[in-house]
Formats: sequence, structure tokens, C-alpha cells
Amino acid sequence: MTLNWPYQHYRIRQKDVVDKIIDALSHREFVALSAPTGFGKTITILYAVLKFILDQDCTDLKVLYLVRTKNEVEPVLRELYALKRSSPESDFKYSFIIGKRNLCYHILMTYYEEADFDYEDFAQICKHLRRQGQCPLLRVEYKTFESTKDAVDYILKFGACPWYVINAWGRDVDVLIGTYPFLFNPYIRRSFIEEYEVNFPSMILVLDEAHNLESILQNANRSISLRTVLRALEDLKKYGDLLDGRKVEVAERYIRALAKFIQLRARDQEKLSRVGLETFNEEILNVVDLDVLEEAALKILQLKMKLEGFKSRCFICSVFRFLLASRIIYDLSRENYELFAVKNRLELKVLVPFAVTSFLNDVYSLILSSGTLPPKEYLVDVFGINRDISYIEVKDVFPESNVKFFIGPEATSKYTERSLTNFLKMAIYILRIRSLIEPEYIVLVAYPSYEFLENVYKLLRELEKRLGVGFNHIVEGKETKLVDVAEEVKSRINVILHCVAGGKFTEGIEFTVNKRSLIRAIAVAGLPFPEPSEYLEARMRRYKEMFGREKAWDYLMLIPTIVKVKQALGRAIRSPEDKAFFFLLDRRVLSQRILKLLEIEKYRMFYLPPSAKRLITEMVVERSSARE
Repeated sequence: MTLNWPYQHYRIRQKDVVDKIIDALSHREFVALSAPTGFGKTITILYAVLKFILDQDCTDLKVLYLVRTKNEVEPVLRELYALKRSSPESDFKYSFIIGKRNLCYHILMTYYEEADFDYEDFAQICKHLRRQGQCPLLRVEYKTFESTKDAVDYILKFGACPWYVINAWGRDVDVLIGTYPFLFNPYIRRSFIEEYEVNFPSMILVLDEAHNLESILQNANRSISLRTVLRALEDLKKYGDLLDGRKVEVAERYIRALAKFIQLRARDQEKLSRVGLETFNEEILNVVDLDVLEEAALKILQLKMKLEGFKSRCFICSVFRFLLASRIIYDLSRENYELFAVKNRLELKVLVPFAVTSFLNDVYSLILSSGTLPPKEYLVDVFGINRDISYIEVKDVFPESNVKFFIGPEATSKYTERSLTNFLKMAIYILRIRSLIEPEYIVLVAYPSYEFLENVYKLLRELEKRLGVGFNHIVEGKETKLVDVAEEVKSRINVILHCVAGGKFTEGIEFTVNKRSLIRAIAVAGLPFPEPSEYLEARMRRYKEMFGREKAWDYLMLIPTIVKVKQALGRAIRSPEDKAFFFLLDRRVLSQRILKLLEIEKYRMFYLPPSAKRLITEMVVERSSARE
């Protein structure tokens, strides 16, 4: 059965990569594809995988394509739609999975918007409504679609539940697209495997943007807040009369013990503080009868659903799930997790990725894809991969002459050297860079953290007033939406886009006109090494136990930092015609090891001129005098 390439021609090296992926699949090898943005990784992988399945008539193989966020599902759907249009006779189907609450169009959905539900709470309520016959569980014939909106609009025309229909489609397709949590959140993975009858040995798994190990780790974390625990006590008081009195008393004692534990350790913690899983086991897990809590949770959930309907939430269920997860982790993998306290909340956090990813070895084949993929040895050790990997690295897609590197040796973001003087140096460098770039182009500045960004940004605005200049600033916040920024950029000139390395902007932002990038300069305002924390210390201890001191530093500190820098730099070059200036404002870049990992050695480097020392001295003196 013929599968046609959906575009007029291949881009540079795409055909070569397609052939290498097919060869690896034929030998059941894993694939690591490192290729720059603009190469066309998504269509290359999809075409290669589907061509292999169709040509070899491997009808038992299914493709699961995972992305980081639900917005990133859309580009994959567009490429599959293009493949289907170019090869209408090809007998393959595709669909997607996103959270139930994103696909719920129940008439009582407005109640959910006002409630404090997590995914598992909503899943329980969804199951209850379906059992009560309150949802339109109709089957709808499959249809090819280009976006999630197209699919949902089509299903709603039949008055059917989108989640139910798409869930049914997903069991009978060749390619299923979803987000990381479906496999890397152990609690969601369990229900996903059951619902979709997942068979790992028959799965080709694609991990898009596979450098995002931190996102994978976050999916495996569990937390419980003091507020949730206290609300669980309120539920016991309100509904306890309808339950067995002795068991209510026992459950209340357990929940009060948990509340006291949190109050003693997390009330005033602004940053993560290590509590210790061993301590939690001794004081809480060893004395709690989970069977009693589970029984109370299920009965109270049923009562609340009867009395309050869709907008109910069972807080005791949340407490039970947290304690059950803690017990399982303590019994099976305590060395790879640790318990922390922060802001009236307990957080159970994974220390090493392979504690979450070891199941990857069971799939038919794994394809890791990224523009900034870590080295092969790192993938093997940190992911815990014990299968052969075909590492495909695509370089020199764009001419080297398109890029120039500049080093700012006077600045650094080293944690022990952060000071007013250092922040001023960064601010002066940034103003100088913006003044060198044509007004119609954007300067993107990537900082190590939001705190570092705020310190430099305040001084930068003060410098603008002092020097009588003014630029247009757009600052990334935790709630900033990429679509809003795109609209704002179109109407401005002399834009400086301030963002955090590893954040939304450096991971997925793209501004183009006629397929040419509007980002002309990227300034890395200090190498984004992880900031000191008790969580980082706990991870470092575990990494040293497993990999030794030198590898522990590389795997936990150096390589993730280099990946974040490369991700930021990748925002500028989107086509062979784009040109960009890269400014690395940290003297640590001059380390031969870092230069090699950043692959700067092959480029000619330039040094930025010294910063305005006289201006810095004046401002430091003024600040000192003001404090006195």
C-alpha cells in the first residue's frame, strides 16, 4: 500500500533520516533523532513509522505519539491530515487523547469551572455521571480531521459526548496522539492502559521534545495541601453521622495526625524543605489503616454525589490517594523519591527519571525526538534504557555563516556572585544589544529564573530613564499566553522579549513573516544552572550513588543547562535564509567543556566591549547612599 510524501520535495536530509528510522524499526532498535527546528522532525517521523507499518503489513503495531502540552497535539494532527490527503487510499486512522475535563460538554460543566478539582476527582465524577445515565454515550462513525476542534465540532453535531466518542476511536486507530501524563503519571497510566488495552510490545512510542525530562518528572510527583486535609475533616463532621461511628473516629484521628504533620513542617516554608520519606513513614504511614480511609472516602463520595451532584469533591479521596501513593512508593522505590514541605503543602517528588521511565524498555520501539537532544550516554543512564539506540544527529542544515556568537565575559549568573553590580552589567549588555539590532527585529533575552529576570529588568528600566532611551518590553509571566504575545509583537518595534530559559517562550515561541524569523538576536543572560535547593541536593546525592561524582554533575547540572541554552538559541533560525546573533552573557561559557557542548568551537567568537564601568559605579554608590 503506497504512502506518499505529502509535500513537493524533501528538505535537506529528510529522506536520509526516513530511511534510517525505517532501518532501525526493522531491527527493533530505539531511535534518538536530534535535528534543528525547521528540519521537519514531526512529518519525518510520522511518514517513516507509517511507511514501515504499511509496507511490512505490521497491522498489530500501534503508534503512540506523546507531546508535552495539549496545544502541541495540533501540529501532529495537521501533519497526519496532510499525509491522509496525499495518500487517500492508505488505510490508516489516527486520533488523539486529552484530559476528560477538556472534552466534557455536560450541561453542568459550569459547576466544574467553580470547583477545585484535580484530574482524578474529575475522573471519579465522570464515571458516576456515566453510570447514572446522565451523559449522551453515543457512537459516531470515524472521520478524518485536521484539528481537535474539527473532531469535537463533528461529534457535537450528533449530540454525543466528545470524550466517549474519541475514547472509542482511540482503541481502533493506528496513530494515537496524547500528552506526557498518559504514560509518565503512574496514576493516569494505569487507567490509560486499561481503557485503551495498551500492549507495550506492540507499541511504537514517539516522545516529542524529549529533552523535557523535568516535565516527565513533574508528572510523577504527588502533593497534598493542608487546606485539602482540613476540608476532609469538615466532610467527616458533616457526613460522619451516616457512617459507622467507630470508623469515623478512627479516620478522623488519622486525618488530624496528617494535618498536624503538615502544620509542623510546612506552615512557614517558602522554599522546598526536605521532610524525609522515612520520617513520614514512621509518623504517618505506619499508623494509618488505609482500608478504613478508603471505605470512608468511597461512602462519603457517594453521599456527596447524591446530595451535591456534579460540583461535589471528595477531599478524603484526595487524602487517601496521597497516602496510598506514598505507601506504594515507600515499599517499592523509596530510594528514588523524597518528601518535601512547602507553603502548607507536602510534595512527594521523584529524584531520578528512570524511576518513571523504566517501562520504556518494554515497547516495540522508542523514538526520542528533539532539536536539543542530550548525548546518547545520558539517555541510556538517566532514562534507564537497556536497548540498542540508533542515534541520528542532523547538523549543518543551515549555513554556519548565518550565525555569529558573542561572549559577554564581564557578567555571570553564578549564584554566589549575584549582586547589584552584576545585575547592572547584564542590564547594560542587554541595552547595548538592543541598540545594535534593526528596530523591526526582536531581541529575545533568556534568564536563569524569574527572580533573576526581575532583578535585571528593574535596573534595565531605570537605565533607560537615565540614558533617555526607550524600548518596547514584553515580559514572560507564569500566566502569559503565547498567542497574546504574538499579537502584541506585530504592532511594535524595538521589542525586547524577556523570558526564562526552559520556560514557555524558549520552548515553543515562533515569530515569522513570509517564513522568515523576526527574532534576530538571542541573549542568554547567564547560564541557567539549577539554583541551590534541598530538592537539588537530594537529587545530587542519589545521582552520585548511581553514576559517580563526575557523571552526577554532568547529568544533573551541566547537560540540562546546555539543553536550555540550545533551546533558547533555537528560537531564531527557522529557515536557511534566517540570520541571527547569539550573545552569551556569562564568563563560564569560556570553559572548554561548555564551548564543546554548545558546539561553538567551529564558529568564530567575538567579545562584547567592556560595560560602562563609570555608570555602574555611580548607580551602586547612589543605591548605597540611599540605604544609609
